[in-house]
Amino acid sequence: MTRLGKALLLINRKSRSGAGADLRAGLDVIRRNGVEIDEISIGDGANQEVINSSLSRKYDFVIVGGGDGTLNRMAEWLVAAGRPVGIIPLGTGNDLARTLNIPFQIEEACRVIAAGNRRKISLGKVNDKYFFNAASIGVSSKVVRNLAPENKKRWGALAYSWVLLKEIYGRRVFRAEITSGDDGEPLRLRTIQITVGNGRYYGGGLVFSKEASIYKPELGLFAIVPQDFLKLMKMAPLFMLGRHTELEQVVFLQGKKFVIHTHRPKEIDVDGELLGKTPAFFDLDPDALEFFVPAPQNQTNPGE
Repeated sequence: MTRLGKALLLINRKSRSGAGADLRAGLDVIRRNGVEIDEISIGDGANQEVINSSLSRKYDFVIVGGGDGTLNRMAEWLVAAGRPVGIIPLGTGNDLARTLNIPFQIEEACRVIAAGNRRKISLGKVNDKYFFNAASIGVSSKVVRNLAPENKKRWGALAYSWVLLKEIYGRRVFRAEITSGDDGEPLRLRTIQITVGNGRYYGGGLVFSKEASIYKPELGLFAIVPQDFLKLMKMAPLFMLGRHTELEQVVFLQGKKFVIHTHRPKEIDVDGELLGKTPAFFDLDPDALEFFVPAPQNQTNPGE
């Protein structure tokens, strides 16, 4: 195993699995590799002053114990810190961990960190805010708005599914203008959902597209054309496989930049957190962060 040095563990004890998580066995796996670990509890978000003060001491890498929301809130700080990052998945969806093929079991996730294999990933940006997985406008932002925290904590991904079903049934159509690149021709359409993806997984295990990879310097975008409820339900299984982008009812684009204007301001859901309203300006930061990931021969999707 590679000698890793000293680590700063940032753990969100208010994440879905954070409060009762016993990290001792997992952290011992890392410590046996000669690593000294200091821990800071960050609650629902990073205490920037405490973390910045801690980082003034020498840390070779950072470990984040939490879910996608925790990582999203810390993304800007992690980029500024410039340290390799290990993940202990403790959230509801854990889509970034899923994209990086990191096991959800605490001890196994820690073994990935201890092994020392690292790889750089690209980060998406919307209105200068980083995101790992996806940013959406439409149905999904309504889900985030209406998802009760207690249901999210109790039911996990099932809570998302139930609220999503209700929002799809009451789908609200809006008009949007999408521009790809710096000077592309605007695409005008009516839609119920626009999603821009950086990673492979989003929304608790949905596949963004068959082509999606967090290691590529490219964003994807899909927009769902309005249609009746039954047709939308028939489409649902294809989202689990990333095949929805092949449908005529779905507009699919790829590129490094997108600009989205809507007829009326619409909320933007960024990795499960609401962040401002449209217009939305998307771009990409290639190789922005380095993460501990399984060695290629142990990955489910090598090269993804």
